[in-house]
Amino acid sequence: MTESTKSKMTIFEAREYDDCTKIVDFMKDHTPVVVNFENIEEETAIKVLDFLSGAAFALHGRLEEVTQNIYVLLPENVELKRGGK
Repeated sequence: MTESTKSKMTIFEAREYDDCTKIVDFMKDHTPVVVNFENIEEETAIKVLDFLSGAAFALHGRLEEVTQNIYVLLPENVELKRGGK
């Protein structure tokens, strides 16, 4: 598999509202993004989640909670499979 055919995933630590557009840019490129909300104020995190939720809807993707402060933004061409339990 060449470098250009490998699937990619991005991990992003949200720190401020302005991070929204950076995160959505990855999704526009069909790259899944794991977003860490552990180091952001709760009020700002809620605003970022609202923005990402709207962007996911508009781009036919999904925003899914992984754990309490970790979410994944999935483009329409990516399926999330949960394992474990």
